[in-house]
Amino acid sequence: MGSKASDCGGSATGEEPAGARRAPELKSGFGTKAEVSGKVVRDMMHRILFIIIAIAVGGVTPLLAERPTITGSIEEDERVDRCVERALAFMASGQLPSGALSADSRAYPGKTGLAAMAFLSKGHLPGQGKYGEVINKCIDFVLAIAEENGMTGVLSGGGGQQMYSQGICTLFLTEVSGMVDSERQKKLNEVLPKAVQVILTSENNGGWTYAPGGVGDTELGKKVWYDPSKHAGGTDLSISGWQLMSLRGARLNGAQIPPGAIEAAVKYVHAHNDPGEGTFGYRGTRDHSVTLTGAGILCLELCGSRDEARSTRAARYLMNVYEELPSKANGCYGLYYTSQGLFQTGGLVWKRFSRWMYEYWIPTQKDNGSLGPGDLVNTAFITLAMTVPYRMLPIYQRDETVDEE
Repeated sequence: MGSKASDCGGSATGEEPAGARRAPELKSGFGTKAEVSGKVVRDMMHRILFIIIAIAVGGVTPLLAERPTITGSIEEDERVDRCVERALAFMASGQLPSGALSADSRAYPGKTGLAAMAFLSKGHLPGQGKYGEVINKCIDFVLAIAEENGMTGVLSGGGGQQMYSQGICTLFLTEVSGMVDSERQKKLNEVLPKAVQVILTSENNGGWTYAPGGVGDTELGKKVWYDPSKHAGGTDLSISGWQLMSLRGARLNGAQIPPGAIEAAVKYVHAHNDPGEGTFGYRGTRDHSVTLTGAGILCLELCGSRDEARSTRAARYLMNVYEELPSKANGCYGLYYTSQGLFQTGGLVWKRFSRWMYEYWIPTQKDNGSLGPGDLVNTAFITLAMTVPYRMLPIYQRDETVDEE
């Protein structure tokens, strides 16, 4: 992930002026890379190369010799791999005929999207190898529940958390786009532009709420993305992070994301940061900071702001508090964001945190393969946190110069 704003929004050529209010070209281009910047192309080439290798060996996960050590020790890498594979087996064991990985996935489809990305993060591919059909069935489930207006978060249900599922399911679909058979890709090309449109029309002064807003509104070219005189009521950093990840996923697939949408999101994230303490908060600057400061770092990364001093201060804050995560409500969720954020920071910060992460969380694995509290969602969060350094998902890419110390 580079330090250029074009990684997340704006045209790939950089010719579109800042603040332009042009509607995104979302009705075509998913699965094509012609509009993607050079840095994104390099990320995609890494992904394509892995796919070629995986297919050549039957779609299995890469051998340890085929990727750099993630822990500094081959023996420890093998221990992490065993843990992750057992966790994936646990999640796959609960798949229903519908393709959902959870019995309540009709109301909360994001659970299936989240867990499905854990398989991708370990290098498993749709239609290939051990979990190929599991992933395909997850894709089919998400595509089947997508409504005509682009809602994958189930507009009529979802317990008031529709936009969580919208962001997670949209991100999942962007991750598998270009990796599936032609029939599924055709369906993806129909659903993804509409799903992204829902996210863009729902953006509220740079942030997002639990429920969609402005669904069906196609006048994005006239939208005022950010008004400092207005308060984005009901929005929070937690749910906004998923929308930003899905927008970046769409961008990696060639979609044109209006620069104004990203500029507004950056301002929104800044407003949730205490520049002195380094914390990022849920609706303020310090509330739930232990679990959400990693989200703040990641959001700025996705928008090309890695070099900002506030990200450095946030990483310093996390290094003093990450051991509190197991005792926090939503601690596994916080682990996911912390792992993402500190991996972007890299260097000794990541090495110290990741050593603790594996040492603490691997022993929480139960006989059935689940991790932490033992449910699907928390097992998925922990698995995704552990597999960040595998870099099999485009959202896990980073600027490798962060480790040049």
